[in-house]
Amino acid sequence: MIDFFELASNHLTGSVPPALGQSMPSLSVLNVERNELTGGLDFIASLSSCGNLQRLDFEYNEFDGFLPDSVGNLSKGLEYFSFGINHIKGNIPAALGNLSGLLHLDLGDNEIVAAIPASLGKIQSLQQLYLGNNQISGSIPVELGLLTSLSFLYLSGNKLSGAIPDSFGNITGLQNLLLSTNALSSKVPQSLWSLRSLVELSLSQNYLHGSISPQVGNLNTLDTLDLSENKFSGNITSSLGELQMLTYLDLSKNSFMGEIPQSFGGLISLKYLNLSNNLLSGDIPKSLANLRYLEILNLSFNMLVGQIPQGRVFSNLTVSSLEGNKGLCGAPRLNFSPCSGRIVGYTSRRKLHLLQCILPIISVLVVLSCLFLIFVIHRRRKTRNSAATDFQPLGEHRVVSYHDLARATNKFSEENLLGKGSFGTVYRGRLDDGLIVAVKILNMEVEGATKSFHAECETLSSVRHRNLIKIISTCSSLDFKALILQFMPNGSLEQWLHSENRCLNLLQRLNIMVDVSLALEYLHHNHPQVILHCDLKPSNILLDEEMVAHVSDFGIAKLLLGDGRSIASASAPGTIGYIAPGIFRDAGIDAGDDKGGGEELHERVGAEHERGAGEREQRRDEEDRDGDREDGGLGPHCVFISPATSAGDTRRRSLRFHSLKNRSDVPLRRAPPPPIAASAPSPFDFDLSPPPIDHDADPLELMTTVGVETGSYAEQSVTNDLAISAALSGVAVADLTRFGRIRVTGDDRSQFLHNQTTAKFDSLTEGEGCDTVFVTPTARTIDIAHAWIMKNAIMLLVSPSTGISISEMLQKYIFYADKVEVHDISKQTCFFVLVGPKSNEVMKALKLDDLIGKPYGTHRHYTVDGMPVTIGVGSVLCRDGFSFLLSPSSSRAVWKVLLNLGAIPMDANTWERLRVLQGRPAPGKELTHDFNVLEAGLWDAVSLDKGCYKGQETIARLITYGGVKQKLWGIKLSGAAEPGSSITIVEDGKKVGVLTSYSIGREEGEHLGLGYVKKQVGLGEQVCIGDVLGTLVDVPFLSHPPSVTP
Repeated sequence: MIDFFELASNHLTGSVPPALGQSMPSLSVLNVERNELTGGLDFIASLSSCGNLQRLDFEYNEFDGFLPDSVGNLSKGLEYFSFGINHIKGNIPAALGNLSGLLHLDLGDNEIVAAIPASLGKIQSLQQLYLGNNQISGSIPVELGLLTSLSFLYLSGNKLSGAIPDSFGNITGLQNLLLSTNALSSKVPQSLWSLRSLVELSLSQNYLHGSISPQVGNLNTLDTLDLSENKFSGNITSSLGELQMLTYLDLSKNSFMGEIPQSFGGLISLKYLNLSNNLLSGDIPKSLANLRYLEILNLSFNMLVGQIPQGRVFSNLTVSSLEGNKGLCGAPRLNFSPCSGRIVGYTSRRKLHLLQCILPIISVLVVLSCLFLIFVIHRRRKTRNSAATDFQPLGEHRVVSYHDLARATNKFSEENLLGKGSFGTVYRGRLDDGLIVAVKILNMEVEGATKSFHAECETLSSVRHRNLIKIISTCSSLDFKALILQFMPNGSLEQWLHSENRCLNLLQRLNIMVDVSLALEYLHHNHPQVILHCDLKPSNILLDEEMVAHVSDFGIAKLLLGDGRSIASASAPGTIGYIAPGIFRDAGIDAGDDKGGGEELHERVGAEHERGAGEREQRRDEEDRDGDREDGGLGPHCVFISPATSAGDTRRRSLRFHSLKNRSDVPLRRAPPPPIAASAPSPFDFDLSPPPIDHDADPLELMTTVGVETGSYAEQSVTNDLAISAALSGVAVADLTRFGRIRVTGDDRSQFLHNQTTAKFDSLTEGEGCDTVFVTPTARTIDIAHAWIMKNAIMLLVSPSTGISISEMLQKYIFYADKVEVHDISKQTCFFVLVGPKSNEVMKALKLDDLIGKPYGTHRHYTVDGMPVTIGVGSVLCRDGFSFLLSPSSSRAVWKVLLNLGAIPMDANTWERLRVLQGRPAPGKELTHDFNVLEAGLWDAVSLDKGCYKGQETIARLITYGGVKQKLWGIKLSGAAEPGSSITIVEDGKKVGVLTSYSIGREEGEHLGLGYVKKQVGLGEQVCIGDVLGTLVDVPFLSHPPSVTP
């Protein structure tokens, strides 16, 4: 007699015989999971004759019938009943409550509707209940509180409404309670906070309200708490800080108020904290900077104020983690202004209020003194204060669009023109609210204009001084950049010095010199970072209505670290005659402002231009330099001081495009010019100097305060068909900056990714690359990633929709002892790809012949304007072509050069069309939890000979037992078809698959789709998608082993 019957992970098809149980009355275990069985569930009735039945496992099949009431007649000794991940419809029979010995009940991931029967509460032995991802409606039965042996309750992803039963407090051994993504609308019952065994509590995406009870501190074994996207309000209880085992806390998208509890510093195991989109106020607790395992922190869109803490997690934050908090300060690299001495945080103000209550006499004196000082200042500068009311403080963000500026300047008319400079023009404008401003518009055709814009933004956004010009706002897009500045009605000092109609008396000249000196003293000595103007001259000194001087035009300013090392640079040294002569002799730039200030002072007193003397001095410098220069005779540049060298022994560094031939610990020299004849101009506006180097930038070097500009260069694309034709027979370029880029660092990074994905990372070496797949523990697909193995990191390129989720998933799998860090660098980098058979010609023109013919994923490092660029073999869609990972500041130059060399621009819609033609699977279409990695045709990205990794057991079983029951195919169609449509056999109309993507083909009248089809239908066979005929065809990207390929 048969008592154990297991046929799991085969490719069984058809239906189960209705009399199955009658032929095996002694059956105790029946396991047919992970097959292709279809039809109804009538056979369950016959299993009632199996009195010894203990286990039924039918998950991962294609059953689409209804659970019969006869399920209640099964053996009272049945312990395991699993029909998850099928297409079961209808309701849950109340008769299931008769199975009193059941330990495990799984009906999740089906199409069940109606309500949960109260009779399930009678199965008091039940330990695990999975009903998630169905369409179950109604309320949660209070009778489920009788399941006192329950440890796992999964009801997420349904349409449940009403209250969370208070009776759940009786399930004292409950460890995992998952109720997310429903329509629950009650308060959280107090009894829930007494479940001391809870490890995971997920209530997100409901309509729950009320506050978090202080009793949450009782859950001392809690690992994950997710209350996001609800309607919770009130203060966040400090009791949360007692949960020392907590690693994941998400309270985002609620209405929590008050301060972030100081007790959060006690969350010593926390890795993920999201408090965004609430109404939180006060300071950010400095104790958060002491949490050693905290990797992801999001405090955006609250009302936080005061100093941003330093260290640990705050060292790696991006703007998106703190944006929407106008009162924060102290992080210039994130575009938050430095904290002045007058800024007092929320907590400090509360202490000050207490002090005033204790010492009222002192407080009254302080207030009276302040009022007196304000009165005196007001009397002396009432006119200036009147003008100041027209100026919006720097801390207040003001959005000004291009159309606002066009209206303000009367469409940039000549009558509003104030002047022209090397990088653009300045107009007078009146904004809609009457505020008069100066609008500085950059000429984007001028080399260095973008860098000038970024330098001026970075400098002006971080300084506050009465003698420095104030920035009101910016307006920036790919093709237009403008600064909106404080308007100076008395023009520039140069106009006063060299005008026949204007005259400065001696006192005015002295006052102006004092004003400029005070501004320089602030920039050089009183600002947290030393700022050198580099171009101080009379035309850059503006005068307000009271003839008070304001220093302006920081387009080539230098920011220096405290020890004098440069962290910013520009390609133009300034105006001859006002810069230090040492600039041309490779000396440091520390004296540059002193030289400019001296020349400007001399001109103020003597009214004489210094440019002629400066030009003569420059010529003498060049003559002195000709005898011993080693840099090939290129023109002068502002000096770049290497982090490892002093100013005295530093050499000039070319800011043109060149290979980083020197190690980072060697003083950098100007690269020699490219091997192009002097009589023949270079076809591109930057220089390449291979050979490449074995160095990749530190994560901080990839950061930029400007960030990636919005939009895509390819929006200027030519016709869709021309770009497709170029990609298939010529060369095209696509901007994939919208894709996600993840940088994994730390000593254990290779082994970590080896364990988390399908590729064999521990066999790869620096400079190599590969494709790898992120999968679930059951080998269901999440996304395919392209990986580059660098010296200090591994870079992953993932799809636009998965960047954040994959980064968060990786963070969650980092254990305490792992030496791994994960950084999302999508907003600090850009990514281009060259596609097409003529990509090699472009690379030859760029003098990168050494990359041609190299294996897929091979990559090298270069620099553009001092910023890192990595170029790799392969174009994401295919092994031909090349990829460019680069900094935002160099992206425009590189894009322009690729177009000049014949590459046709391709926009996002054309890229999607090419993706379908090439057959690359995409998340949400071909890569979902419905299909595994082998069905998706990603065999080339799966290592079959490495050790244990996520999904490995399932993949091994699929291969061993031939469990791949469907395949992803290209489908040549006779007409347009809708993704999601069923694929049927022509002869009998039987459903054999689903269409996942559609696109028009290369030629007119051609149509192509991608779709999963059961493996009994093979290459060349015809199918139907509605009224559209289709033929299964191969597509380039997909791969299958010989034993599986038809």
